[in-house]
Amino acid sequence: MTLFPACRTKSPKPPKPRTRAKRVLAAVGGFAIVLALLGTIFAYTGTPLGRELARRSAVAYANKTYPSNDFQVVGVNNRHWFCYEVWLQSQTSQDTCFFVEVVAGYVISDDNEQWVASNRNTRDRIINALSMDVDHALADTEGFDSFSLYLGEVPQMGGSQPIPAEGHPPLTLDMPYDKANLPPAALVLRMKRDTLPADAAEQAQLLMARAKSAMDAAGIDLAAYRVVIETPEGHALYSSPVTAAADVEPAVTAAP
Repeated sequence: MTLFPACRTKSPKPPKPRTRAKRVLAAVGGFAIVLALLGTIFAYTGTPLGRELARRSAVAYANKTYPSNDFQVVGVNNRHWFCYEVWLQSQTSQDTCFFVEVVAGYVISDDNEQWVASNRNTRDRIINALSMDVDHALADTEGFDSFSLYLGEVPQMGGSQPIPAEGHPPLTLDMPYDKANLPPAALVLRMKRDTLPADAAEQAQLLMARAKSAMDAAGIDLAAYRVVIETPEGHALYSSPVTAAADVEPAVTAAP
């Protein structure tokens, strides 16, 4: 007599063989997934073929639209969904450089108006060079915390104020940098104070005079000066008018 019945295990059923149609369907589905993944990757990273097509299209467009520049590509950025930004540089004009947007080989826009026609590239180049010279010239000038340079006009609350232009050449494309023959340029000096000084206007005049003396000594021909007194957080407490260089009173020096 058996005390415990023998354990029986149920033998597994053999797997049903896949039909040919199911195998084909699975293969097609897997291939579709791979294509979708590759499409998504290429849409955001670009492809060598897409980049080359964008380069050729951008150069052909720019040379036709802005002739006599002999454009070359200096950079290509993929944006999204087969859209490329191509950075072009003229070989005959140092300041003629801008982006062209290309989608599937077709140019849909460029920003020549923003950077070239408006002389923004030239303005930025001159201000960068001028900033280094002004920074060096102001090394021994005390009483200010920072400075900014502007060409053409000085921004202010509610708009901007033109810089006096008499005696200065206009800003033109590819204008060479010459600190002694600048387009209308203004130096804005910033003083940090916790509260508005009672003699704010006098301090501003004195600082402008010191700065102009430093510019004259360095041979930097600025058109105008301005002083802004502000809190450490950047809130303006006082702003002097944009003063033409010829109207800046010379600094008073003590008698020996």
